[in-house]
Amino acid sequence: MNKSQPFILHHRPVSSLHIPMKFSLPFTTPFNILQLPLSPSLSPPPRSSALGALSPSISIRELTANLDHLREPTPPLISLPLELDLDPRAEFVADLDHLRELSLFPKTLPKIPPQDSSSDAAGIMEENAEENNDSLECSKEDLKPKFFMEFDSEIDAYDFYNEYARSEGFSIRRAAYAADKQGVLTSRTFVCCKEGLRKADKRDDLTRNPRGETRTNCGAIMGIKLVRRTGKYSVYRFSEEHNHHLISQESVHFMPSHRKITSSDEAFLDLTANSGLSPKSAFELMGQQAGGRESLGFTKVDQKNYLRTVRQKKMKFGEAGYLIEYFSKQMLENPSFFYEMQLDTEEQITNVFWADAKMIMDYGIFGDVVSFDTTYKLNEANRPFAVFVGLNHHRETIIFGAALMYDETAASFIWLFETFLKAMCGKPPQTFFTDQDAAIAKAVLHVMPGTYHRLCIWHLMQNAVKNVGFLFRDHNEADEGNVFNKFLYQIEEEDEFLSAWQSTLDEYNAHDDTWVAATFEIRKKWVHAYVKWTWSTGMQTTQLSESFNASLKGYLKSDVQLPEFFTHFIRMIFDKRYKELEAEYDLLFRIVHCKMEALHQSDDRRQRNYTDKKDT
Repeated sequence: MNKSQPFILHHRPVSSLHIPMKFSLPFTTPFNILQLPLSPSLSPPPRSSALGALSPSISIRELTANLDHLREPTPPLISLPLELDLDPRAEFVADLDHLRELSLFPKTLPKIPPQDSSSDAAGIMEENAEENNDSLECSKEDLKPKFFMEFDSEIDAYDFYNEYARSEGFSIRRAAYAADKQGVLTSRTFVCCKEGLRKADKRDDLTRNPRGETRTNCGAIMGIKLVRRTGKYSVYRFSEEHNHHLISQESVHFMPSHRKITSSDEAFLDLTANSGLSPKSAFELMGQQAGGRESLGFTKVDQKNYLRTVRQKKMKFGEAGYLIEYFSKQMLENPSFFYEMQLDTEEQITNVFWADAKMIMDYGIFGDVVSFDTTYKLNEANRPFAVFVGLNHHRETIIFGAALMYDETAASFIWLFETFLKAMCGKPPQTFFTDQDAAIAKAVLHVMPGTYHRLCIWHLMQNAVKNVGFLFRDHNEADEGNVFNKFLYQIEEEDEFLSAWQSTLDEYNAHDDTWVAATFEIRKKWVHAYVKWTWSTGMQTTQLSESFNASLKGYLKSDVQLPEFFTHFIRMIFDKRYKELEAEYDLLFRIVHCKMEALHQSDDRRQRNYTDKKDT
């Protein structure tokens, strides 16, 4: 561009254009913004006496001429923003060389290319990229601490220095401090995390996983002290020299001072834990939401430590304290919530039973047949988790009550069954399915003598595999269940059962087996010839235990602590009740077609059996 060539600024229809400029002025101006209107109706800006009187028709050259007489040999440099209010229809003409001589425009002012010049546009993009890099360097320089820099609090100083450390690639920690008699902090130093040297490890040299050495006696430091006059903290010491390699920006998020779980992160972690999401899946989900794991602000170790801390806080008063707190909270939310605890001679909690209002209401409607299960064991103490379950009118599993037991003695079961009837207003079930256990049988006979006690076939099969499975394997029997199926489903009469049982003992040589003998003694609790007349809501005796145990494994783990146990147990309750709502919706929305043909066939079969029996 020649000297005589004017600089023409073609602008888009915007309201204003703000360009930061530097003026060399020998005095302190009372104004902060120099306004130069370029519209046809130009008016002088306020407080313009220092520049002389500006006429309404003043031009750029006249303005610079007014600035010439203010120059001195060594003027101070004052930076002022120049605001140009542009009229959408106007353009202004200025001599760039003259403006550069007066420092009104920087000497590296980019050239405005013609609209049809692609090569010049590419050059402008390169120059803009260089300017962006320069601005990034300036912003990075702004993060660097400087002497006499002031902060409102010690926390502000820490955050500022920590942000500077992040940009440089190191981590910091708080070091020495001083305070006055009133406890007001008067000074504090922040050092690199590698400051100092670790003391000698006093542990055995054969330690399997010794701690890694990280200290290098680094000298990087920033110190602040309280300025009594202003009440602020001022930087009085700063050193940026490190004696170790700095971490790259891709890995800086692993450093201790740059890792923090915010309150929103804590809320999300609690939500995922309460929803049954594994910590690994929760971490991956949060990483995707944040745009990458490096953007989370914490690591998997921090997540694990946070969840452990939450559990420890809940268990700060032990299991007994947590149980009392949990049940008290449930009572406040719903006064119909029922719970009771059994204490031993040392006033320690042994057995606990609870049932909410919905469980009690369900039992009043569907409590004629109840299945009692203690298969699931909880925590490292192997404590039994007992549940009372049944079927509703949609043939969905419902829960009537639950208990955590200290042992499986007859006395514990007697207390549990008495407490169960107390919660259910004293109404015993008509049929009660349980495991093959002598202590349970004794408690049922003591507490509910009028209830028909039946054995759950699922538990019976499991006990058969455990106790007499070797007998069937010796005779090349592939499935132990095939041996018991004819007693459970096929044989209708008592005489036929006794004959078949004797034949089975002879075939497998099981006359002296104690478990087989004990199972025969309680035959009226499981053999089809005896239990076919009892009320069981038309269900197979294996259905409740099999489905419920499968559900428990999907929600609970045997090593969970009480807070996690109650959280996931409530999840299971809500899921089962939601399934009941789905079944209710399907019943009302869909048209049900009854298959009466199968029912007639069943009636015909029963009629033929009755006739054959009568003839004999």
